Amino acid sequence: MKLKIRQLRKAKGLTQDYVAALLGVSIPHLSEMERELKNINKHQLSKLREIYGVPVWELFEFEDGSDEQILAKTIGKLTDSNKDVVKNLASDLLKSQERD
Repeated sequence: MKLKIRQLRKAKGLTQDYVAALLGVSIPHLSEMERELKNINKHQLSKLREIYGVPVWELFEFEDGSDEQILAKTIGKLTDSNKDVVKNLASDLLKSQERD
């Protein structure tokens, strides 16, 4: 799995200046994020999703046939209310793992 935020930015015709300003990071920082040299936090992923107008899983490129790709495609077909159910379930599962 790898990020495809650079491809999305270019496909939308957006500049690094513009996206960096919306994210509240410097242009070099965004460049490093695009090259996967810097980690991206949840807030930044959410903001990128808003900027590019895509679901969060579309920020990633998955290996063909991988569990992640299958899961992303399946979630993409759900209704918005069912996506919320999956999101809440995943959040609860992650919280319970953190407690363990």
